[in-house]
Amino acid sequence: VPLPFATMPVLTALQASMVGALGKLYGQTLNVSQAGGLVSAIAGGFVAQAIGRELVKFIPGFGSAIAASWAAAYTFALGETACVYFGDLMGGKKPDPSKIQLVMREAFQGAKERFKNN
Repeated sequence: VPLPFATMPVLTALQASMVGALGKLYGQTLNVSQAGGLVSAIAGGFVAQAIGRELVKFIPGFGSAIAASWAAAYTFALGETACVYFGDLMGGKKPDPSKIQLVMREAFQGAKERFKNN
């Protein structure tokens, strides 16, 4: 029986590790200030969806598949957004929160479509 919210800490740790690794590729270290900036720039609209993703696990079988595909799409979008964020920093620009949010929304939508069609 899937347990809603049981995977959130593990998934969050894996995503944080991914963002840290991407930052290193861009010559950035994810310090507390950058982490706070990145999280506040992208997490806002996705908190309610993350809770919904966990609650859908109560639907036997089908719910776990939906939750897994949502988590994959979100993780992909988070990685894409982190690349834009760190790319801006590497280029000496201050990341624009509205641009970051737009990239996150578009990458998430694209990833959801990709998973839905495959």
